[in-house]
Amino acid sequence: MIETAFSDNVKMELTKALLLYEGGNRSYATTHVIVKGPKGSLSIGEGTPVNVGMLSVLMEKLGRNTAVGGFIPPHILSAGFDSLVWWTKPANRRVFFKTTEKVIGERSEVTPHPGLIFGINSSGKWAVYAVRGGDRPQEDTPLYQAPYFNVWNTGNICRGTVDLPESISTEDTARWEENFFASNFTHPNVHQSMKLVKRKSGPYRFWKSVLDGKYETFPENALVPANITLKDFIKNVGGGAA
Repeated sequence: MIETAFSDNVKMELTKALLLYEGGNRSYATTHVIVKGPKGSLSIGEGTPVNVGMLSVLMEKLGRNTAVGGFIPPHILSAGFDSLVWWTKPANRRVFFKTTEKVIGERSEVTPHPGLIFGINSSGKWAVYAVRGGDRPQEDTPLYQAPYFNVWNTGNICRGTVDLPESISTEDTARWEENFFASNFTHPNVHQSMKLVKRKSGPYRFWKSVLDGKYETFPENALVPANITLKDFIKNVGGGAA
């Protein structure tokens, strides 16, 4: 058998091979025993389709010898293989509006914002919801419609021409937030009455009052319940739904 010596002087033998087949946006894998022949020659034995149980065993064995991650910042709520969900505390941030409505028009101010929960995944999902209060959200924390233009009632954010980060990393959360707040809020993507913000005057006049400095902190009574919890959102983002 082929032996490999690692830095800690532990010797390992080649015992199995994993073959991956790809095509038509699909993948298929088989595992093979390494067969020792005459004079130490090696060959790959007959293959067996890889199933979930085999993958679990493989990940467990590899995990024993692999240092995964490191310090997880307290604002990270969920970190999956190809997904990330995090929280931002209520804070003042600059926003940019560029609307055809005369109520706001083109304007930029530093305004208060509620606590927010962002989610991204490798399937292209980029979404945001709002939360009440300043405490770190828990699984059963109810979420609210993010009260912003360019955000759908599903939480998905309209990308427009924003140049987004390519990586899904805990180190890049600030860049994703900056891209969201640096983009121009042009129009509401939620059109039903009082579904974006709970104000009879509508989202344009509400945001004008925020831009005019009416509130020292974001008025949480204007938030519209999204009828989902943080646990639901994490499951949705982790499942790869876009």
